[in-house]
Amino acid sequence: IAVGTVLSLTVFFRTEIVEASGSGIYSQQEITDASGIEIGDNLFLLDTQEIEQRITRLLPYISSVKVKKVLPKTVQLNVNDAAAAYYIDNEDGTYILLDTEFKVLENASSEIPASSVKISSMTVSSAEPGEIIEYEDSDAADRITQMAQAVSSAGMTQATEIYTQGVNSNYIVYMDRITFELGQCTDLENKIIRGLASCEQLDSESPNIRGNLNLTVDKQSYFTAK
Repeated sequence: IAVGTVLSLTVFFRTEIVEASGSGIYSQQEITDASGIEIGDNLFLLDTQEIEQRITRLLPYISSVKVKKVLPKTVQLNVNDAAAAYYIDNEDGTYILLDTEFKVLENASSEIPASSVKISSMTVSSAEPGEIIEYEDSDAADRITQMAQAVSSAGMTQATEIYTQGVNSNYIVYMDRITFELGQCTDLENKIIRGLASCEQLDSESPNIRGNLNLTVDKQSYFTAK
């Protein structure tokens, strides 16, 4: 058994084929190069987690990787592409693009992808492609994350902007027209659902209406038109 184990780790099961599939953005060669897998590497000694992290870091537009070892000599890399879910304005007129996990896809894009949500009023300290965005104010970053998660959980597809101006001042903008005043980041999902119900009624009466919707009072909504 000991001899067989040693041979498996030193002589047999050497990588000869690395295959990649699933991306419409990167070529197979780009993915296999980013994996760091070398021909001759032992399949049993390959660190799948390290391979996954390396690919998603070096190729920002890949969101996830599944590494499959097919004995005796093949490694298969199945990837999923990432899409921009959020963006941040740069001072030079370009944009930082982020995926749903706030990983930086690009830090100087010339265009805003459709359906992406603006994150404003935040000072960025680091925006390295392939890495999670970093802000100067970590507490504000936590509030942004909470609101983003609540938007997703509530199924709000009409959000166009998220921002925070303090512990008690957190906001989501509906279709660039109606600002949800959320107060503290508590019970966010219910506040959003309540806000969406109010917007449905407001839109039925006036489709282009603009204003602020105060959702800070439990079970009550107060709209102020602009």
